[in-house]
Amino acid sequence: MPTTAAAQPLKAAHQRHVRCNLCASPQNCLIGRLPDEYRARLAPYIRDVAFQKDECLMTEGIVSDVIRIIKHGTAIATRLGPNRQKHPVALLGRGDLMGKFGIFDQATQLGVTSVSAGRLCELRIDDLLKTQPMDPVFIQSLHTAMVRAFGRLADWSQVVQLRGLQRQLVVALLLSQEQGNAVIRLPSQVVLAALLSTTRESIARTLNQLAKLGLLRRIDRRHCEVMVQDLSCFAAIDENG
Repeated sequence: MPTTAAAQPLKAAHQRHVRCNLCASPQNCLIGRLPDEYRARLAPYIRDVAFQKDECLMTEGIVSDVIRIIKHGTAIATRLGPNRQKHPVALLGRGDLMGKFGIFDQATQLGVTSVSAGRLCELRIDDLLKTQPMDPVFIQSLHTAMVRAFGRLADWSQVVQLRGLQRQLVVALLLSQEQGNAVIRLPSQVVLAALLSTTRESIARTLNQLAKLGLLRRIDRRHCEVMVQDLSCFAAIDENG
């Protein structure tokens, strides 16, 4: 059976009821995609929760008793390796769903830790089941969220296979981009280095190289815009290099 919420640390301060009709990203959200009558049924049980940087949002290997959906902010997903150390596998952001396997009484497959401050929506699985939403409409939304999550993990798994840190960093930043927003909040250089198995100094140097090539526009220290949407530009760079 699901474990208690204490197994998944998250500060309980700054909770409030959520109003889905005011959310900026309903189409990225398991609950936001539901018809109005379903959202109204769930609304009394959903909590909007603030989180700070470096908080544990989900623990690998437990059966979660809550589902959590990131509203804004960034988190890093990790997987325990053969050495029992946590290895970064992906960045998570707006609309990403955590704890979904708890609905089926199955253990969480990834750990999640915030790398920035943000907010998330939280719904206890017991409360979800009380509302009896487990019909085709809800299941379709859940399946859509799962398919999206599997696809995103597959995208991230390809990043480290790309040739050269410049290519890897461009794709990592594109994957970090929030839907409908061209401006990317830069993850810390430490986080990017961990994801790409390199050093913080190499990340800093490569960001500067991409800016000089016109592939990246630095807005300020924490924000940038990737000026390409695929890697075709690197063919010309390779020929001229």
